[in-house]
Amino acid sequence: MANIKIKSALKVAGIYFLFSSIWIYASDFILHLFIRDIDDFANASMIKGMLFVFISSIIIYSLVKRETKNILKASIMISDLEFYDPLTGLYNRKSFENEIKNIALNNYQVTVIMTDINGLRMINTLFSYESGNEFLIKYAKKLQKFFANNSFIARLGGDEFVVILRNCDFESATRLVEMLRKDVNDNNSICTTSIGYSSTCVDKHDIYDSLKLSEERLQKDKLLSLNSTSSQIITTLKTTLFEKSDETESHAFRMEAYVVKVADKLKLDLAQKTDLKLLAILHDIGKIGIDDSILKKPSSLTVDEWIEMRQHSSIGYNMASTIKQLEPIAYYILTHHERFDGSGYPHGLKGDQIPLLSRIIAIVDAYDAMTNDRVYRKALSKEEAIKEIILNKGSQFDPSIVEVFLEIIK
Repeated sequence: MANIKIKSALKVAGIYFLFSSIWIYASDFILHLFIRDIDDFANASMIKGMLFVFISSIIIYSLVKRETKNILKASIMISDLEFYDPLTGLYNRKSFENEIKNIALNNYQVTVIMTDINGLRMINTLFSYESGNEFLIKYAKKLQKFFANNSFIARLGGDEFVVILRNCDFESATRLVEMLRKDVNDNNSICTTSIGYSSTCVDKHDIYDSLKLSEERLQKDKLLSLNSTSSQIITTLKTTLFEKSDETESHAFRMEAYVVKVADKLKLDLAQKTDLKLLAILHDIGKIGIDDSILKKPSSLTVDEWIEMRQHSSIGYNMASTIKQLEPIAYYILTHHERFDGSGYPHGLKGDQIPLLSRIIAIVDAYDAMTNDRVYRKALSKEEAIKEIILNKGSQFDPSIVEVFLEIIK
């Protein structure tokens, strides 16, 4: 800013010096051509001097006014660069950090929504960086459209964005998030969006904990996106599992479809639904560590083989615990073979000691396994499978979830 002011001052001074020099020499030359009398020349020079002061005042005023306007425009541009993202016009990371400090200082209750774009790198590679920038601009406008009221929206860098809503209306936030997700994901073949969010009211956290929780939920959501780099973890694990065991991709898809319906019936929140979808895909991931001869044996397992097979939930737990994105569902993987009456494995948990998501998976997994062919038996009919579930209600399965599941499949 100091350099701009110095340049402006020098510019005004230079123009004034040039004008003064031309005026003095040119006006004296013209007067000498027409006036020979010394007294007349002196009078004319005095008038010329007064005219010079008047004209130069106007010129200096115009120059200063113009340069002041340029300086003001430059200062606004510099200020915008300091607090706004030049590509999208949203707030930038510095503004975001200031906003977080302000929220923490005043203990405001807010909803934090973190989101990023999956597949942007592909657009940049296949088309151009200009195309990528156009998508970023469009996405920023979508954020402003869906979160127009009482919100702070910032681009943190690259394809990362954050929205902070100054309210605790978590239901409205959830509805808007799903509308945004549907609008972006249904209308783009290459790019999709991943979203994680939390509320200081609902989750009973301060703003920093809510930011951390939103980031964790964002990362889990990215695992479920086909266009996300993070989803390569799931893809690799699924491929290995499908190649090694009798688990199939269609089984995973059916499981995911069932658990989403159960989650909707039970009115689970988005975070639980995301965990449940991941669990539907990866609940048996521990089978990767079981011997092929046991996994693909067409007849009944021996006692020793059954003991080894039962280790898969513990193996899956250990695997998921070492992968940051899967760590939140590790305990559900461990407990998805526990039984409601306490006779399951590995720890013999009973009733509500078993996590809700594990109890849901137990029913859905059992039903899908019964109604599809396995290497050791043919599929049961839908009616036969329902009878088996009802028969095991209260022993193997949670009775309340059985009722919900039967409503869905009937």
